[in-house]
Amino acid sequence: MEREPTLKIRLNGDEYSTDGPLSVEDLLRRLEIHPERVAVEVNLRIIKKQDYPSTMLKEGDQVEVVSFVGGGREI
Repeated sequence: MEREPTLKIRLNGDEYSTDGPLSVEDLLRRLEIHPERVAVEVNLRIIKKQDYPSTMLKEGDQVEVVSFVGGGREI
């Protein structure tokens, strides 16, 4: 059985290796992150949520996943 090549990216500043090919949507699924709760940037470009399935990651890509944190003011 032939194994797919390993894909190496930088994820939030750390090295991350996984089997490729991989889309942004696939990455979030593997990380168990809900896409509606984060913003994703690839190589300093913000990716629209509707483009997560079609945005394929490439060797050496710089990926930032930012979570939204809710809060409020105390009265």
